[in-house]
Amino acid sequence: MEKRQLLVDMCARRDDAIALWCALRWPDAEVCAVTCVGPDQEEAAARALEVAALAGAKQMPVARGAVQPLLRRGTAVGTARQEKSLPLPDAGRMPAAASAAELIVQTAEQAEGGLTIVTLGPLTNLALAAARDPELGRKLKRVVALGGAIRVPGDVTPVAEANVYADPEAARFVLEAGLPLTLVPLDATRSLSLPVAVEAWPTPLGPVTDVAARLDALAAMLVALCPEAARTERMKLAVECQSALSAGAVLADLRAVPRVGTDVDVCVAVDAAQAYPSLQAIVPGEEGSR
Repeated sequence: MEKRQLLVDMCARRDDAIALWCALRWPDAEVCAVTCVGPDQEEAAARALEVAALAGAKQMPVARGAVQPLLRRGTAVGTARQEKSLPLPDAGRMPAAASAAELIVQTAEQAEGGLTIVTLGPLTNLALAAARDPELGRKLKRVVALGGAIRVPGDVTPVAEANVYADPEAARFVLEAGLPLTLVPLDATRSLSLPVAVEAWPTPLGPVTDVAARLDALAAMLVALCPEAARTERMKLAVECQSALSAGAVLADLRAVPRVGTDVDVCVAVDAAQAYPSLQAIVPGEEGSR
């Protein structure tokens, strides 16, 4: 069985760690590399290396990336979160020397059109990679990006979701860069309902709902790992970067004949039941787990 090749771009958040762990153990997926974004670079890289070691992926490269947004210098990409540490062993190795943007471009070249990039944080690293290689979109199978709020309120302002708000210029650049993009906004992540058995998973990081107070990252990862679990709509989208009141808003032209924005596949719902057989396979101790 041919495995899905993934590159995961993540923050230091606990919910990103559980999403990465799921991808590393998914029966038909191979995580080729991890890149880190946000102010907690050292913690994010260490957490990614530790989760990789726990899942047996001790050779998987992990690269540090953007700390500041593309244009809004002097601010951090996202906000450092004070979260409880996870019960993870020391990975015993260091992050790669390459930057996140360099590793994204290199991994896309090596995958020869088979790579799916999953971004769980702000889109700064991916924007830098697309600027470095203008042909990146042609070299990727898919990009699944967690971000935005279409028909629901934002989570940091009335209209903006955290990942896009952290670097709206990067989000706009990615949207317009010709990448094979599927956006997973709050509309979809808040629709995710896990079976009780999955919520109580005894993962090495702790039960899923103890580790991840929010399931946004896991929802986006399921869209990448199990595309049949996602219900998508084609929309024209634009990112607001100028207004002080609405910076970071993802604007969808929902008119009968949309005219403004870039065509993007938008996930509007995630059905965990579709992914349940594979979810069962990665529970420690279950038959078929790796």
